[in-house]
Amino acid sequence: MYKVLFIVLLSIYLLSGCEEDVPPLPDAIECDKSALLDIDLYDSGPSDEFHIDSVWIRSNCLFLQYRYGGGCGHTNMQLVGYHNLTKPLPTSLTARFSFKDEDNCEAYLQFTESFDLTPYQKNDYPQVILQIGGWDTPILYSY
Repeated sequence: MYKVLFIVLLSIYLLSGCEEDVPPLPDAIECDKSALLDIDLYDSGPSDEFHIDSVWIRSNCLFLQYRYGGGCGHTNMQLVGYHNLTKPLPTSLTARFSFKDEDNCEAYLQFTESFDLTPYQKNDYPQVILQIGGWDTPILYSY
């Protein structure tokens, strides 16, 4: 009888010790930069060559993973867009990544940057469809 009780208590003790203390995901994520609403910059901003690997949204941040040739000079990536008022609901926004590459080295590098999408929020609408140049799939941004 004591053996059975000992085995049961030992099993409970061992199984209860298997929990991992996994920290919860933060509610607020700090983005690297802010997205811009500027039709003039959309039309005339820098457009040096780069390749988009992936785009995703987490919280209010849009993440861009991209590659470009360089490695020894200054670069600047921006997300610029404008609200497309001619499209029917749900509201949509046309955007593109504006990339300035003052880097004439030859290494093929991969980077990930994030952009705060709160400037793209529109009053009275709980979501915006982002149409991003260079990325074929529209992205639904819900807030």
